[in-house]
Amino acid sequence: MKHRRSHWAASLAAAAALLTAATASADIVSDQAAALVVYPRVISDPETTQETLIQLTNTSTLPQAAHCFYIDSTSRCSLDNDPCDALEDPCAPEQGLCLPNWIETDFDVVITPRQPLAWVASQGLAGDELPLDGLRFFGIGNSSNIGTRIPPVTQPFVGELKCIATDGTGRPVPNNALIGHATVVITTDGNAVEKHSAIGILAIDGDANGDNVLVLGGGENEYNGCPQVLIVNHFFDFAVPTPDVGEVVSRLVLVPCTQDMQLAIPGRTTAQYLVFNEFEQRFSTSAPVECYFDRQLSLIDTRDETRSIFSAFVAGTISGQTRVRGVSQGLLGVLATFSDGGVVASNLHFQGDREAPDLWVLP
Repeated sequence: MKHRRSHWAASLAAAAALLTAATASADIVSDQAAALVVYPRVISDPETTQETLIQLTNTSTLPQAAHCFYIDSTSRCSLDNDPCDALEDPCAPEQGLCLPNWIETDFDVVITPRQPLAWVASQGLAGDELPLDGLRFFGIGNSSNIGTRIPPVTQPFVGELKCIATDGTGRPVPNNALIGHATVVITTDGNAVEKHSAIGILAIDGDANGDNVLVLGGGENEYNGCPQVLIVNHFFDFAVPTPDVGEVVSRLVLVPCTQDMQLAIPGRTTAQYLVFNEFEQRFSTSAPVECYFDRQLSLIDTRDETRSIFSAFVAGTISGQTRVRGVSQGLLGVLATFSDGGVVASNLHFQGDREAPDLWVLP
């Protein structure tokens, strides 16, 4: 299995090289520290045996506090509260309607200088579980993790995590010191593991006016803006890159850049897709993104996955490139690709800056 996964990862890298784009660098990063950190794909579900290990690292030589938000977007049936998906896992008639969900849970984290702090989503981290408890164990300069209270998520959980660099009182500050990673483990698939970097948004002046509204882009000089376009090189669904890898299917996760955590109002926009095959033939479609979007590629534009523009049967090649643009709000996301060879998570590329700002409204 290890050899097959290595072969699979190499195949995915080869697919990315098939279509290269001249992408301009946007102000969003996945490989350096930032003041805002977004984990688009957090899963904790005992039924599907998926669990997420979250790591948040302070790259500074000083202690760093962060205020974080779990966004639970697990849809549920109206009559029995069972998890559901309106398209891929609908409720039975006796369960009622599959209703979207958006529940925000916030918490505080304190990280010592140069410390990577990690926790399992279903377990959280607090009290005597803290690695540097301030009683027996200390970090640089007698620093500790006292003040960290990370709750466990309510299972099943599908959603995102956002963290903001703060001064310890909850006030956002322009400290580009945080970097994150998420590792999703699927234990029923031979302990399949997918790991990707969290998305970082750099601060300029932070919440300079202290109004608890974080302005991303738009010339307000609080935080850098979200990208105009997301770009991903990928295999089309049902392609067979190599015999040992087998058939490939991918899931795209998108989250809006604008969210109101104070009034629990999720972001809403329309995502426009431009899809190119290896012959540079172009296809297009659009779909709404409300709060949280997690969909198999070939179910984005149709209920018949074999007739989708994201299907190898329609695209006519095994790989291609998709460009995604949020119409009224910016988007961030990640792609997870599944096959017999394992699972690979890929950060999306970014291009351009949005003229209009996106907003995080804090409680």
